[in-house]
Amino acid sequence: MNELLSTNFLLPILIGIGLVAATGFRIFLPLFIVSLLTDSGSIDLNISDNWSWIGTDTTMMILGLLAAVEIVVYYIPILDNFLDKLSVPLAAIAGIFIFKIVLPEVINEYLSWVLAIVIGGGVSFFISATMTAARDVSTITTRGEGNFVISTVETLCSVILIFMSIYLPVLCFFFVLFILYSCYYAYSHVSKRKNNILLH
Repeated sequence: MNELLSTNFLLPILIGIGLVAATGFRIFLPLFIVSLLTDSGSIDLNISDNWSWIGTDTTMMILGLLAAVEIVVYYIPILDNFLDKLSVPLAAIAGIFIFKIVLPEVINEYLSWVLAIVIGGGVSFFISATMTAARDVSTITTRGEGNFVISTVETLCSVILIFMSIYLPVLCFFFVLFILYSCYYAYSHVSKRKNNILLH
């Protein structure tokens, strides 16, 4: 029990929570930054041998390309809404894997997957679903002109969360709690507005 409450256990959990929140805003960007930092040796996330492929040059280049394409596509009308349809489940999957990657090996394999699915998949899914709903309302009310702002905010939030999770994990945890509360409030508000628009 003491082992589970140790810094060696809690720190990776906090880092993982920040990274999965970032994944809710941008799917590939957090994976790319983790790959980049691991490959360059800038930071040691204690990634196990099973996940060491995340730090290879090939993985880094592929994730970098995917991250760049994702960011650009969200600035293209119509394509951004199309990508939204894929982003929610993909964000959940990416959240599961990035959380599993940073979890310490001392955790039981079964428990680590449960935590990855519940926390990693749940947090990233909820944030991604909220942003998708917000973009839908923006598309309807502003004919897509307001989507530029949403896309920019998403990318900035993802970048901020990535580096906060790695360098300021405790502060990042509270920031994520604030984001989740904001998403809950926004999702409820946006869903009602979207239903009202569709009804009229």
